[in-house]
Amino acid sequence: AVDQAAYGTVLASVASALVLVPITRRGARGTGLTRRLVMAIGWMLLAGVVAWAINPFFLAAAGFGG
Repeated sequence: AVDQAAYGTVLASVASALVLVPITRRGARGTGLTRRLVMAIGWMLLAGVVAWAINPFFLAAAGFGG
């Protein structure tokens, strides 16, 4: 039984990625380093949210949350 809130969080994360990635690519007209840095941070945050939503029991086992 997977929490429906987890599915909602994953869907919201995917939708945000689909919206933000093109905007970030279009807006980051600076150096390649800046673009890579922004993308790396964005994907790390996205991956963290998705991992938290999919694996709440991992966090619970690690002592975070209930």
